[in-house]
This record gives sequence, structure tokens and C-alpha cells, in this order.
Amino acid sequence: MSLTTQRNLRKSRLGVIGFRLSSEETRELGVRASALGISAHLLARSYVTSALRGDDANKENAEQLEELRRELAATREDLALATEALLQRRGATEPEKAAKWVKENLNLPIDELDESL
Repeated sequence: MSLTTQRNLRKSRLGVIGFRLSSEETRELGVRASALGISAHLLARSYVTSALRGDDANKENAEQLEELRRELAATREDLALATEALLQRRGATEPEKAAKWVKENLNLPIDELDESL
């Protein structure tokens, strides 16, 4: 049996798993670990074990985030409709101009809103 095979057997019995990350991933892992006050090794192990367990918290967070996105989209539609109605009702502008103003100012995609600030 070769020396490499012996080492791999010993590592597998000890539960040692190794993998490489890109330099960018390694840096990001280090930044996150430092922010938490733990080692990058411990954080990586935590990520792997969490993924293996299929933590429901991650699924719950994703579901809650998706629900918030749907609510935000509905709220933005309501705001646009209300604004258009107010502009028309107060006689501030014609229906076509009110619809155009709302489209240009209130119905921007969320990622474009960040750029405009």
C-alpha cells in the first residue's frame, strides 16, 4: 500500500475532509469568520454541516424573503395606482400624463432604484 493511500485511509477514519477555495472565496470566508470572531476553518465546517443537515432555518429565511418581495411588489403597485388616481383627481394633470409620470417615477425595478439614489 502506498504512502498516499495510507494517509487517505487514516484521514477518512478520522473524518478529515479537505478542499480548496479560490483566493476570493478564501478571503470572503476569512472576512465573515473574523466578523463572527471565529476561525475560517470553524466557519467552513459550520457551513458544510449546516448544508448536510438541510437546516430548515435557511429554507424558512428564503421563504420569508420571497414573501416580503411579493408584498413589496404589491405595495409598489398599490402606491403607483393611488398616486396616479390622486394626480388625476386633483386635476393636476390629464390621465395620460399621470400614467406616464407614475411609470417613469414609481415603477422602476428595485435594482434601478438603488442606482438612482
